[in-house]
Amino acid sequence: MKKTKKLIGFPEFYENIKPEMDALRIFYTRIRTNKTQFKGIVKAAYLKCFDFNYYISISKEKEIIFFQLETLRSLCEDLISIKYLLNLPTKERNSYVKFSTQFNLHKSLIT
Repeated sequence: MKKTKKLIGFPEFYENIKPEMDALRIFYTRIRTNKTQFKGIVKAAYLKCFDFNYYISISKEKEIIFFQLETLRSLCEDLISIKYLLNLPTKERNSYVKFSTQFNLHKSLIT
């Protein structure tokens, strides 16, 4: 099965930046304090985008790519939310992130 022309060059691109992304992934796992929680969220969102793009670029079967496209919705929602949160003042943004994290944790414990 032929690769589409749009994906030519992308596997090599993602292979070239993979070491930097892996270093970022290691750094992200060390971030756990409230002061840098939003930074961790941003880095996690970009790592998810990288992982998705890397996986799609090395996929050989078009059917697999088609069924993975639904993942784009959650990736886009993450990036849109981050864009909105970046427009808030830092104190308000951190307050929202802290509340949202605690709320979702409590909600998960109840169910």
